[in-house]
Amino acid sequence: MRIGKSLVIQPSWERTPVKEGDIIVELDPGMAFGTGQHATTRMCLELLEEAFEQFRVRSSGFRVHSPDLSGRNLKTTNYELRTMNRRPTVLDLGTGSGLLAIAALRFGAGRVLALDTDEVACRTAWENIRRNGGDGRIIVKHGSLEAAGRRTYDVVLANLTAEQLISLAPRLTRVLRSRGRLIASGILRHQERKVAETFRGCGLVVERVRRGREWVGLMFRRAAASPRGAR
Repeated sequence: MRIGKSLVIQPSWERTPVKEGDIIVELDPGMAFGTGQHATTRMCLELLEEAFEQFRVRSSGFRVHSPDLSGRNLKTTNYELRTMNRRPTVLDLGTGSGLLAIAALRFGAGRVLALDTDEVACRTAWENIRRNGGDGRIIVKHGSLEAAGRRTYDVVLANLTAEQLISLAPRLTRVLRSRGRLIASGILRHQERKVAETFRGCGLVVERVRRGREWVGLMFRRAAASPRGAR
């Protein structure tokens, strides 16, 4: 299944025709949520790809480590961005199958923290991460935002529910760095306004919107921190 400009998701038992520049994720979801088929996950992936454009040098592209995609060892087909201004850090809250965390690494993240309150999801995510060569660069922890400690992140992914997003909005904002992006999904259309207003009240600006039937995905941006002494 193709999502966005370059992401290709395939199960381990299938081979998908690929082309130069494709970013491959092998995924066996098991009992965890997140295969890319649900609209909320697709919106997150599309917005995530767009968010990473903000960390790239203009007029530059991907460099492929190995164009030979006929083998089964995905570690040799790990695309890396040689044109990143810097490799952003990512927090994936409610990681499920680990798909969003793996995609973030493929798009060029330097470090990803994947959190989930479901132990089964954590085990599934870890297996998928290992299969995709993410060992050491994606850390899976059992828990919610408290497991993130006091660290802040360039990109925060939260594919939850509108009620959870509204409840966690102040805390999600605190872990987001200056100029960072927060991607929120799992929002029904009639809940969009309330979710957007809640995050605006926390100081974030709506930058991108994705809508599909009854679902909405939002990407917020945190304004740059004011220089010390500025008013």
